[in-house]
Amino acid sequence: MRGKKKRTYNTRLCRSRRAYSFSEIAEILNTHIRTVQIWRRDGLRILDDGMKPFLVMGQDIRTFLKERVQSRKQPLKTGEFFCPKCQKPRKSRPNQLAAEFTNRGLGPLYKQVLLRGVCESCGQSLLLFSSDRKVLEWQKNGLIPSEQVTALTSSNCSSTNTDMLKE
Repeated sequence: MRGKKKRTYNTRLCRSRRAYSFSEIAEILNTHIRTVQIWRRDGLRILDDGMKPFLVMGQDIRTFLKERVQSRKQPLKTGEFFCPKCQKPRKSRPNQLAAEFTNRGLGPLYKQVLLRGVCESCGQSLLLFSSDRKVLEWQKNGLIPSEQVTALTSSNCSSTNTDMLKE
């Protein structure tokens, strides 16, 4: 049974001014040597094509892996969430969009807001950590989320059964 592909690597283990062979790279980054060979095919720079074993500078490994991570990122537009099921930026169903103000600070100016929705394609629940500034931006674009109350509110009715008859 195959496990899930590893997508992040600790590139700080590679010294930038040192040359590494493919087997050393595989050992340092805890991956298979075939993975490193595929990286070469995908654009990992080696020092000299005619020399065996192939050697790669540590800085080239770092740069290559950083570019791979950046190429996978998909920036979200206003009104979009990242759906973990679809693996794409998606909009929420408009009637199931909500904003929950947590009153936690995000720096000296802004407050944290949790934007919740449901994917319009697959129905997966979506969550986006955001700020009150972003909520205003969503409101300007006509995506006015409903505010959820996070605290308990009081009412005239008691939750205990005080009107029971005592015998």
